[in-house]
Amino acid sequence: MAARLAEADGENRRLNEQLLSLQEQERSDLARDLHDEVSPFLFAIHIDVTTACHLLEQGRAIEAHDNVQSIADAVRHMQRQVRSMLGRLRPIGLAEFGLREAIENMVVFWRRRRPEIRYQVVVSEECENLAELVGTTICRIVQEALSNAVRHAGPKLITVSVDRDHDGKVRVAVADDGSGMREPKRLGYGLLGISERVKTVGGRLTLSKTPGEGFAVKAVFPCSAGAVPPRRRRPSYENPRRR
Repeated sequence: MAARLAEADGENRRLNEQLLSLQEQERSDLARDLHDEVSPFLFAIHIDVTTACHLLEQGRAIEAHDNVQSIADAVRHMQRQVRSMLGRLRPIGLAEFGLREAIENMVVFWRRRRPEIRYQVVVSEECENLAELVGTTICRIVQEALSNAVRHAGPKLITVSVDRDHDGKVRVAVADDGSGMREPKRLGYGLLGISERVKTVGGRLTLSKTPGEGFAVKAVFPCSAGAVPPRRRRPSYENPRRR
């Protein structure tokens, strides 16, 4: 018993250290994005505003138009960057509309960029009212698996499924029919991150990888997710539709 407790304590310390490391990496990534993608555009806006003000004071409104247009372009760029960063902090649509909507948003993102790939998404209605932490973890699994499949596997089909079995356990699977991958010596940052997230909520992650036969990411969560208040439904004309 003492040996098992010591082993469990050691495992908990290891998980906490890895989670802290992952959090620091995420903070570093966000700080870099703010520095590289937002800060220069704020500086450019300041210059354009100053120049436009001087031109307008001199009655040169036509010349000031170019500076105003540059400001609008910079603001649109920053909006895209901030939306991307917010999506990394919290999956877009999860809190407002539910798990299915958040996953469909991810699929829409990749479908626009890689329309030649078929995407199939099945999310059970029984999985719509999961606790926020579990829902966020599922979204991170899908996000990482979709990104890896599209960027590295060259698939024709990617399937995403989230369901509950007869024991109440939540099962997540993201599979593709791409080139698969060789057995890595160690997991990359993305897969390591979702592996630790799954362990933190008491789940289990498995990877199935065979060269030339595709790749699958699967996770099982215990039925410990409480119901959350019903979410607002987006009007039908705004709903992204799967092809």
